[in-house]
Amino acid sequence: MKRKIYISTLLIAILLLTGCSGGDGNGNGLTDSFRVTVYVYDSETNELINQEVLLSLNGVGQTTSNGSSVFLNVSPGKTKLEVSSEGYIKHSEEITVSSNDEHKVYLTRDDQSLETLVTNIRNTGMSLTNIWEPQITRLERHITEKFTPFTEELSDLLVMLMEPLNDPYFEFDVTYANKKIYFTHEYVKWSYYDGVPEFRVVYEIDVHDYWYWIDTGNQSLLNMSFSMYKGYTLVGSGNSSVNAYITDPYLYSQWAEWLEYPVPGYEPTAIFFSAADMTANAWFQTPSFGRIQTDSKLHFDVDTMTLSVDGSFDSEVMYSRGEFELVFAEEINDLYDWEYAIYPKELKFYGCYGFAGIAELEGDISMSFVPNEYHGTIMPDKASINGKYKDLNSMYEEVIADGSFNYSWETAATFKEDYNLGLTASFKGFVQEPARPKIELEVYATFDTLLRGDVRIDYAYGSHYLKGTASISNQLDSRGQLVSSSMGIQLRNEHDLRISLVLNENLKEQKPKIGEIKDPNGELLAEICLLDGIPYIFYPYGHYESLL
Repeated sequence: MKRKIYISTLLIAILLLTGCSGGDGNGNGLTDSFRVTVYVYDSETNELINQEVLLSLNGVGQTTSNGSSVFLNVSPGKTKLEVSSEGYIKHSEEITVSSNDEHKVYLTRDDQSLETLVTNIRNTGMSLTNIWEPQITRLERHITEKFTPFTEELSDLLVMLMEPLNDPYFEFDVTYANKKIYFTHEYVKWSYYDGVPEFRVVYEIDVHDYWYWIDTGNQSLLNMSFSMYKGYTLVGSGNSSVNAYITDPYLYSQWAEWLEYPVPGYEPTAIFFSAADMTANAWFQTPSFGRIQTDSKLHFDVDTMTLSVDGSFDSEVMYSRGEFELVFAEEINDLYDWEYAIYPKELKFYGCYGFAGIAELEGDISMSFVPNEYHGTIMPDKASINGKYKDLNSMYEEVIADGSFNYSWETAATFKEDYNLGLTASFKGFVQEPARPKIELEVYATFDTLLRGDVRIDYAYGSHYLKGTASISNQLDSRGQLVSSSMGIQLRNEHDLRISLVLNENLKEQKPKIGEIKDPNGELLAEICLLDGIPYIFYPYGHYESLL
C-alpha cells in the first residue's frame, strides 16, 4: 500500500515539475532559445557573398562560404552581431532576438566606402529637396494667389471697422438705465457719387454704473458689440463680454471712479475680484474668400495669478487654434530699481496653424522665466518646444517633419557680463520623404561660456549615419562684441571613415580647404574644399565632384 502511495506521489511530482517547466497545452514545452539565420550580401550587387565570411553572434563564432549561416540555441533579448570578410568593411550591430528569425547584412567593399559616403550625402540632399521643394512651391502659389489678396480684403474690413475712431468729432451717445451706462455710436460714410452709404459701423457698449452698489459674487461688468455694413449689406459683426467674481464692491467703485477721472498716483492698488472671464466672437464676410470666424475665451484667476486663453480663427484660406496659459509671479520688492510690479513666471502654449489643403504646423511651447537683478528684466531659464509639419496635400496627410528643442540656462538669474552662461540645449527630430528613409538628427550642445561651446551630433539616413562632435570658438573685442566665430567638426560614419571640418563664420577668412576624409588607419582618402560656397570632394588622383 505504501509503495502505491510512493508511486502516486512520484507521478504527481513529475507532473508538477513538467508543468513548472512550461507547456503550450499541446504537450510541447516552451522554448527559451531560438534559431537565427544570417544572410550576407554585397551592398553593390545585392548578391550573396560567396567567399569566406566570419560571423559572430553574442561571442559565438561561425564561418561560411555560401553567404548564409545559422545560429542555434540563441537566447532571447538584445545581442551583438559582427560580420567580416576580406575586402569588405567590418559590420557590427545590435539585434533583438524574440523568435526564430532571418537577418540580412549588406557589406560594403573597402574601395567603395568613400563612394558610399558621398552617395548617401547626395541622397540626403535629394530627399530634402524632394520633401521641401514641392512644399515651398505650393506655399508660394497659395500665398500669391490666395493669402495675399485674402489679407488685403481682411485689412480693408478692419480699416472700415476702426475708421470711426479716427474721426476728430467721435463721441458716444450716453444713456443711463437699469443701473448701467449705455454707450452707442453710429458712423456713416457716404458715397460721393450717388449719396448712398458707402459703409456704416455701429458700436454698442454697456457697463455697470459705478454710482450703484454692486453685489458680491459673479457679476457682468461690460458688454460690447459692433455691426458693420457695406452699403446695406451686413459684412461683419462681433460681441464681447466681461464677467468677474466681485469680492470687494467698495474697491470696485473706487476703480470705476478712477477710470472716469484718472489722476496719476492716486489709482487703487488692490484687486476687487477673485476671477474674471471674457468671451469675444466676431465674423467678417470677405468679397472673394467667404466668411471669417474668430472666437476666444479668457480666464484670469487672482489666487493663482494665471491667465488662460483659448481661441480660434477659421477661413477657407488659413486657420489657427490654440490654448495659452500664462502664470504671473507675485510682486517683487527685494530687487534694486525693479520696474515691474509683476512678471510672467511660466508660459504654456499648444496650437496649430494651417493653410487649407496645403500644410499644417502643430506644436507646443513650455517656458519658465526668472528675474535678473543686474539687467533689470526677466530671463528665460528653461524652455521646451515641440512641433510637427503635416502635408495636407497628400492622400494620407503624412507628417514629414517632427522635432523637439529643449533649453536650460542655469545662470539666467545671475548672469551679468562675465561670459559665464551655464547653457545647455538639445534638438531631436526627423524629416521624411514619403516611402523613403528618415533623415534623423540629434544635437546636444553645452556652452559654459560665451567663448566656447561643445556640440554632440548624431545624424542618420536610413541605415547610414554620421556621429561626432563639434567645438565652437568665439572671439570678442574689448566692448564684448562678437568679432569672429569658428567651428571644428569631427565625424565618423558607419564604415568608420573619419571626417574633419573647420568652418569660419566670416567667409572672407575661410580657407578653400575646409576638411579631410580619412580611413580607419588614418590614410587620407579625400579633401573637402569650398568653391563659390559649394563643397567639393577632391580625390588624390585629381578627380573632384560636388557633394551636393
